[in-house]
Amino acid sequence: MTKSAILEAFNESKKYWEPKRKWYLLFLAIITTVGIMVISEIGHGIGDRMETNNLVIISELLIAFIFANIAYSFAYIPDILVQFTPLKGFWNYYRLLVFVVGCIISISPVGLTLNQILHISN
Repeated sequence: MTKSAILEAFNESKKYWEPKRKWYLLFLAIITTVGIMVISEIGHGIGDRMETNNLVIISELLIAFIFANIAYSFAYIPDILVQFTPLKGFWNYYRLLVFVVGCIISISPVGLTLNQILHISN
């Protein structure tokens, strides 16, 4: 693996993954917004205790959103490595599956945060 081959593999990965990042971020934004709305509604039922913690709730969900976005960047690692194997042709067809699975996995930080908030509020 020469430096130029690694750079070419990185550029190939970037060309594939970066246009999909906006869809990934939109998906995360929708999940996070729904989470905030759910917590807000539950907060009204519980009383003032949840209303005083809205800033904390939004901060925790924002942090989960940021970590999920950072996790997206880890898709580059296997993508670059696979480009140097005989599986490259196979990989090019199944990248979309990796993207979809990654979107599903990205729900987990937000879901875990929501679960923690709901558990604390009860």
